[in-house]
Amino acid sequence: MAGRPSAGQEQHLKGARLGMRLRTLREERGWTHTQLADAAGVSRRTLKRIEIAGSAAPGLFTIAALADALGVTVDALVAYAHGSGTDDGATGQ
Repeated sequence: MAGRPSAGQEQHLKGARLGMRLRTLREERGWTHTQLADAAGVSRRTLKRIEIAGSAAPGLFTIAALADALGVTVDALVAYAHGSGTDDGATGQ
């Protein structure tokens, strides 16, 4: 019988969703990792680690910088990562 995921599994799933969303938004804009990283003021390595199945857990300031660079709200990114967002541009409007 399948139960609820453990706290660790849940965190990994949220990180993976956030990574997938960031990658989708970046690719929709035709941006490279370097372009988004520069626009957000984060390292390319950090961005790649976030995108790759959530292997990095970004802090609030990093999420805010990425959201701002992409023109979306932090709320929209976080809601998507928690499984409650939509894939409609994540503008939060």
